Amino acid sequence: MAKKKPHRDGKCYFSYADIADAVSSKVTEVEEFAPDVIIAIGGGGFIPARMLRTEVNKPILAISLELYNDDTNTMRKEVMKNQWFSESHGLGSKVRGGRMLIVDEVDDSRTTLQYAVETLQRENAPAAIAVLVVHNKLKEKKGTLPKDIVYIAGDDVEDHWNAYPWDCKKYGNSIEKHEELARSCDVGRNNSLPIIQILPVLALVLLLAFSNFTMATALAPTQLPQKRVAVVGSGIGGLVTAGILSTDPSVHVTVMEKRESLGGRCESVTRTHENVTFRTETGPSLLLLPAVYEETFKLCGVDDMKEVGVDIRECEGATYGIFQQNQSDDLISLYIGGNSPPPPAMNDYMEVSNLMLEVGLPLFIENKFGYVLENPGKVLDLVKAIFKTRYNPFAPLSKTVEGLIDEKTLRPVATFQSLYVGLTPGEFKGGSVFGRACPSLFSLLSSLELLKHKGGRRLNGVYAPLGGFATITKGLQGVLEGRENVEFVLGRAVESVGEAEGGRVLVDGDIFDAAVVNVESPVAKETVLKGRGGGYYGWDEATMLSSSVLQFNFLVDRELARLRSHNIFLADNEKEEESWSALWAQDEQGLKHEGGEEFNFYVHHPRTTDASCVTSGHDILTVLVPYSHLRFDESKTKADEYEAISDVDVEKVRQIVLSRIRKAEGVNFEVLWEEQREPKGWAKEFSLPGGAVFGAAHGLGQLSVFRQRKEIDGCAGGYFVGASTSPGNGVPLVMIGARQVAEKVRRYLNT
Repeated sequence: MAKKKPHRDGKCYFSYADIADAVSSKVTEVEEFAPDVIIAIGGGGFIPARMLRTEVNKPILAISLELYNDDTNTMRKEVMKNQWFSESHGLGSKVRGGRMLIVDEVDDSRTTLQYAVETLQRENAPAAIAVLVVHNKLKEKKGTLPKDIVYIAGDDVEDHWNAYPWDCKKYGNSIEKHEELARSCDVGRNNSLPIIQILPVLALVLLLAFSNFTMATALAPTQLPQKRVAVVGSGIGGLVTAGILSTDPSVHVTVMEKRESLGGRCESVTRTHENVTFRTETGPSLLLLPAVYEETFKLCGVDDMKEVGVDIRECEGATYGIFQQNQSDDLISLYIGGNSPPPPAMNDYMEVSNLMLEVGLPLFIENKFGYVLENPGKVLDLVKAIFKTRYNPFAPLSKTVEGLIDEKTLRPVATFQSLYVGLTPGEFKGGSVFGRACPSLFSLLSSLELLKHKGGRRLNGVYAPLGGFATITKGLQGVLEGRENVEFVLGRAVESVGEAEGGRVLVDGDIFDAAVVNVESPVAKETVLKGRGGGYYGWDEATMLSSSVLQFNFLVDRELARLRSHNIFLADNEKEEESWSALWAQDEQGLKHEGGEEFNFYVHHPRTTDASCVTSGHDILTVLVPYSHLRFDESKTKADEYEAISDVDVEKVRQIVLSRIRKAEGVNFEVLWEEQREPKGWAKEFSLPGGAVFGAAHGLGQLSVFRQRKEIDGCAGGYFVGASTSPGNGVPLVMIGARQVAEKVRRYLNT
């Protein structure tokens, strides 16, 4: 079969002839296995199985497996058999003790094949099983097959988005158009006309060339000049910007990355320790605003994220476990979110918070100012709720919560999200809502995380990307790698970005029509921009940064039962200020942790939703402890010059964290493997100012129009994207910012 390359839309199209050739090439191997029955997995396995039956005259049984619950968008703990067979009569009676050949179109994650084989072995006990797939994707598999299974692949293919002929209407194509696209994906296919047809045309061209050179020149095809765009840094902001811009074939995008891999902190790492395989997340662990992901991939030319390996599922059961100490040092637990709605005492707070989300997201974050005219009723509802509850979006979050939630023990449930924006819920340590205290408008996070989605645009709920956040990066990378107008330069640290003549941009001496800098703006201004860039930040201690975090990853020797997908450990209510003081305590060297044993922290427990993250019988935990960002000034622009946390301080925090998790679980589990990352590590590896993992702080003084704008001052054609730029931190907000930057770049190129 002809080798394939993706079409410029990122899809690799296969024709019916391609499928037939791949199946036919494996007939000999199938005959050697000598199956009694062919079992086709619907719907992709039906047509290949029928093609095979023409050459291997064996009967076909059809099955249909569903690993995911479409009603709740969650992964089932066991496979659901939508369609199976009975052993009491017909072909089903040949399965037990017989030789079965399972047929499917593609071996992608291997999860479905694993379930099919294991279910067949467990319930129907055939004598032997073989698997035939038309295409085996060359990628790391989530599922495994027993060693005694005969595995047959029609062809090994790269990890691209496969488009099959029976799905042509799904992609908006007729079958004729699909087959034409499939031919265009063939590598080395000779699409030239037969020589007998070429000769008359060639003679005419030569005649015209001799008689009228000008006319011959006019007949030559004209190629539109390509506009060149540099993307400096390949975090999510850079990849999304590149993905959107490269949908235009007249734009050539060069992505430059100092590391050897793409995605920045949106990274999943798979390891094996003493026969236990597990996966850790480097950066994000909560997937919020799934609608933003879906919309962003569509802007990048991908109609269905699953086709590029991105499968988003809502967290199972209760989303959060909240564990709070009381004055007697007991641990009070509360499970909330997902299928555990907020208590009635929080109704007023949740009502206004949800309206803040519905109105605030399109209006203040996405800058869709027409929303007011299109949805006047929704805006009026928000105004009424504000007056009814006396909700002040610009007051500290803790004060708003005090006024709306009478039960004191429930108030931390509405304020812990301050952790996710690197702020404190109240005006502690002299902080204010213009700096380090969380403004009440961030109450919209409570609506995002604690309410269920009820139709329309998917905004509410906490989700997880099956296989880890790296699937987001790999999905975008796969789209970009399939385009001829995209180039990657890895292992290259860009040294300078500046303005060139004619409104162009100079990147390390190379001229581009525009450049997008996906380096945190405070760092970019003192490194690649050489002190330029403007905006509201200077490289000094007055810069408002979010907190850093001390991160621990723990592999433990058992499965933990009481933790949910996401967990918050809170100190005693009576010591609220002390519990948050760790965020901003700094000595003259810029590094200090004053919280003692009274500090709050977050624990990610992914196995609850995605069992593929760790070998069964074990658990993997990621702990984030808010910690001071590092002080920086002009003499410390290199991360190597930052001071590291002492081993004694790290060990003290580690012991407290493990003790409180063990108390919550009620078991004394053992840690089999661990790693940690401190603020200096964040600063050095990911170019984060002061190791501030959430970028520039999100106080009122650095929000909306007061946040770093996207245009780089003094560099026409240069733009910022990332967490420190508007609209803010977090993968969905960075995606929204990247969409806005891509539109600005397009308009600039058109001028």
